Amino acid sequence: MRQIGDTMSELMYTVHGMRYTSQKSIGLYPTSGTASDWFYSEDANSGNLGYRAAGFTIELRDTGRYGFLLPPDQIIPTGEEMIPAVMHFMSSLAKQPLFL
Repeated sequence: MRQIGDTMSELMYTVHGMRYTSQKSIGLYPTSGTASDWFYSEDANSGNLGYRAAGFTIELRDTGRYGFLLPPDQIIPTGEEMIPAVMHFMSSLAKQPLFL
């Protein structure tokens, strides 16, 4: 998963030159009840034919100035940066699913 995340970060950079850090979301800030909690719970593999759930948290492109209130002029560029990353994520998992 680390290699997938690093490639996603590189792909996002190629769109508008914004740097995104590839790291585990648990290292960002404390949360509870998130998708990561479910991915690592005991019930994460029930009903999914033995595949392990995979997910990524992609934070907004802001570097701390605006927090979670991204200015309107940065919303579309953020989405443009995410498209190649999400496409890489999906194609990587389609080629090699994560088995338990």
